[in-house]
Amino acid sequence: MVILQQRAQVVVVEDEPAIADAVAARLRADGHEVSIAADGPSGVELCQRLRPDLVVLDLMLPGFDGFEVCRRIQSGPDPLHAAVLMLTARDDEADLVLGLRLGADDYLTKPFSPRELSARVAALLRRAARSSGPTTTNAATPHGQPQLHLADVTVDVETRLVHRGGQAVHLTPTEFDLLVRLAERPGAVVSREQLLTDVWGWRDLAAGRADGRDSTTTTRTVDSHVAALRRKLGDDVVRTVHGVGYSSALPVTAP
Repeated sequence: MVILQQRAQVVVVEDEPAIADAVAARLRADGHEVSIAADGPSGVELCQRLRPDLVVLDLMLPGFDGFEVCRRIQSGPDPLHAAVLMLTARDDEADLVLGLRLGADDYLTKPFSPRELSARVAALLRRAARSSGPTTTNAATPHGQPQLHLADVTVDVETRLVHRGGQAVHLTPTEFDLLVRLAERPGAVVSREQLLTDVWGWRDLAAGRADGRDSTTTTRTVDSHVAALRRKLGDDVVRTVHGVGYSSALPVTAP
């Protein structure tokens, strides 16, 4: 399977040379420009200097860990706003939610296949390209509505700003796109597989599973982002429909 995608600047932050070299080789074969850092401090410095489109970030690093790298590059006076793909040897939900809350967009659990890496990177870059367009997100909303509402949350699809009860809430790009997809039809149930297609750009989930992608791992991507949304917006904003997927809360109506 050949994965077609735009050429991107990628920084790989990974302290295990064999893994770093394998990731870099695969992404270079996909046509990307890749630089490598082997610890937390040099990873932050490289990201701030190169301003990459995507960061492939291991969580366990010398110097300081991947969580701190993510926090430093995605916040502060000059945030990077790059797509971040976390690499982790553990499938711990608390770790995943923390990474997503700090600005990561997706994760891969080691060991992973080169084809899976390429697929995840391609999906993240497609998402980033969609999000950077001035009208793409607005065009995807029903009847081109500039604002969406669920519970007491207001989502401005043009400015990509979110408020709850009048207070601004910062969401990562993936969290925002997930919220918009759910808010398009408040109360309607959307399956995890459909969310993976619409939000993450995983166009052929069945083919991905045939390549050895674990369905539990793929759906955990959605579950972890929903958990991050609930932490920021409240448990009542997104409803779990067991065995099916998720739906958003209905807008609050005046008494």
